[in-house]
Amino acid sequence: MNAARHLSRPWRDRFFTGAAREWALVALIAFAFLLGGGSRADIASLQVLRPLAFLLLGYAFIAMTGDDVARWRGHWLMAAAMVAVSVVHLIPLPPALWTALPGRAVLAEVDRTAGLGPIWRSIAPIRSEAWNALFALGVPLAALGLLSVQRKGSFERVLQTLILIGAVSILLCLLQMLGPDQGPFYFFRITNAESPVGLFANRNHNAAFLAALLPVLAVWGVTGATPRRGQRDWRPFRQSLAFLGGTMALLFVLFSGSRGGLLLAVIASLAIPFVLGRRVTDIVRSGGGARPTGRWIDWLRNWRLLLAVLAIAAMLAMGVSGETLNRFADDSEGRPDMWRTTWRLALEHFPIGSGAGSFPDIYDIGEPVGSLGETYANHAHNDVLEVLMVYGLPGAVLLIVVLAVMGMSLPRLWSTRGDRSVPRIEGRLGFVVLSVLLLASLVDYPLRTPALGVMFVIASVWLLSGSRPVRTPLASASAGR
Repeated sequence: MNAARHLSRPWRDRFFTGAAREWALVALIAFAFLLGGGSRADIASLQVLRPLAFLLLGYAFIAMTGDDVARWRGHWLMAAAMVAVSVVHLIPLPPALWTALPGRAVLAEVDRTAGLGPIWRSIAPIRSEAWNALFALGVPLAALGLLSVQRKGSFERVLQTLILIGAVSILLCLLQMLGPDQGPFYFFRITNAESPVGLFANRNHNAAFLAALLPVLAVWGVTGATPRRGQRDWRPFRQSLAFLGGTMALLFVLFSGSRGGLLLAVIASLAIPFVLGRRVTDIVRSGGGARPTGRWIDWLRNWRLLLAVLAIAAMLAMGVSGETLNRFADDSEGRPDMWRTTWRLALEHFPIGSGAGSFPDIYDIGEPVGSLGETYANHAHNDVLEVLMVYGLPGAVLLIVVLAVMGMSLPRLWSTRGDRSVPRIEGRLGFVVLSVLLLASLVDYPLRTPALGVMFVIASVWLLSGSRPVRTPLASASAGR
């Protein structure tokens, strides 16, 4: 009888339940990190990830209602603007129009020298790269779509998913350190084979992820449900796992040799009290099972704190951090010169931009002769400058909107930092994760990887959720999720 009733239910009710939507979101996050740890267009796993993302985006569109779009209209307006800019860069323009655009004199001269005559070109000079830039938006758009259709929220499930992915990445880091360079645990052909990179192709991107994971672990550690009578209290075990995970993440940020990752880990760690709405002393004393008497003995009783101190001390003794610190004085990569060249090219192509996906080719044309070498610049290692160069004024406007939204949310989040309700913690966590990823984008290009692009979308949704006036007790909210 029950089976017959189940089969008679409409297919929409069976495939679009709250649980089904939540697991679709979990699947997308898992696929994004397992297959999307790199941003190069020739990565084979992206040919699997992107179709899966578009399928899940279609699933989200079918499940979506007008209320869902209205609830997240700011995000969808931003997404629509990004897609529109990318599409505009693909539209062929008549020769008289595109040759009049700033910075096109060299391309026009090449056409004349080659005898091509008047041909139509788009804003983006390399259309295949522009198409790749457009298709790359599919994964974060799928994340936004699936987050938009969650009925009761998925905060706890997303926290668990990110932490499990972090554990996998840390395990891979350990195996990569123990194995040979370019061994079987490095999943990308072009990678930092001498450093632990985890699920990523780039050690800086892995370090940025682990740094952003620190406040995620802290939040997960304090959101355990209060047990009912007769049930076992799992909260101390959960706190222990969170503390151990945070210690391991810190260690592998240091092992990676990433200068930016080290700074990001420090910033993320210092922001944890702000996220949790608790003082540092309260966090430490609550961790080891010691009764907070306010004396120094509480700190000694906290075995987790001692574990972290001993682990970091052992790392220092091995001299691993010295290698990372020494890299701060190493300018062999020439990033300041690259940034100056990118800024000059951005001004030359302003306000239209050089075109989606055009950075490597346009940079090769405009690169000073004195800086030529055997390597090439695939990105500017500063996404703010690269967006200004490639997308011009529209890209600058989109960046300003993101920063303005974060700037306007900060006073509200700061004024409620003592509020330990789930929405407020969620909002503060979103702000800190967004800040970590945006700061990482000042010295690299982490958001171009599908994995961290999805994490950025998740954090932006958390930030907006935290700005809503709903107040739910932490324990009861966690128990109901």
